[in-house]
Amino acid sequence: MPRLLGLYRRFLASTRGVTAVEFGLVFPMLLLLLLGSIDAGRAVAIYMKVRAATYALDAMANQYPSVQDSDLQLISGAAGVVLAPYPSAPSGLRITQVEITTGGPVVAWSYGANMTPYAYQSTNVSVPGHLGSTSAPNNACPTTYYTAGNVNGSGCYLLLAEVQYTYTPMFAQFITGAITLSDSLWLAPRNSLCVQYNNSGCYSSST
Repeated sequence: MPRLLGLYRRFLASTRGVTAVEFGLVFPMLLLLLLGSIDAGRAVAIYMKVRAATYALDAMANQYPSVQDSDLQLISGAAGVVLAPYPSAPSGLRITQVEITTGGPVVAWSYGANMTPYAYQSTNVSVPGHLGSTSAPNNACPTTYYTAGNVNGSGCYLLLAEVQYTYTPMFAQFITGAITLSDSLWLAPRNSLCVQYNNSGCYSSST
C-alpha cells in the first residue's frame, strides 16, 4: 500500500508531458481558427470581386444610348470575367432601368443572367432614400424632369446593377452552408436621357 501511495504521489507531482497534453487540448481550436481564416479570407476576396463586377456592369451599360439583348450578353460576360480567378458559374447578374416617377419607382426594363429580371413596370424595386425623392435634397434628377411615367423625351431614369455570388466555404460548409454574397449600384445614363432597350424606347416589355 505505501508503494502504491508513493507512485500515486509521484504521478501527481510529475510535469513530464504537460506540454504535449496542453498542445493536444489547444490544437483543435488552432486548427479551426486556421481553416476558418482561410474560408473568411476567400469570402472577402470574392466579395471584393463581386463589388468590382457590379461597378463594371453598371459603368459599361450606362454608356449606351441603346442596347440589344446581344449587347447586354456581352456586358454581362465582361462583368463576369472580373470575377476571375474564381469560377463565374455560381454568379448571377441583373441590370435594370428604373424611372423615378411622381408616383414612385417603376421598372422600365430589366435583363438578367442567372438572375430573374424584374417584371415590366413593376413597382417592387427599392430605391435608396437619397435617390428616390422627386424633391430636394434627395432627388437624383432636376425636379423638372419627373413625370407620371413613360413620357417621351422626359423623365428621371437610373440604372440598377446587381451581382450575386453563391460562395461555398471549403472547410466550414458543414457549419454555414453556402453563403450568398451580393452587391448593387445605381448610376444615371451617361450619354442620354435613358438607355433604350431593343429599339422600344425607354420602356420595353421584351425582357
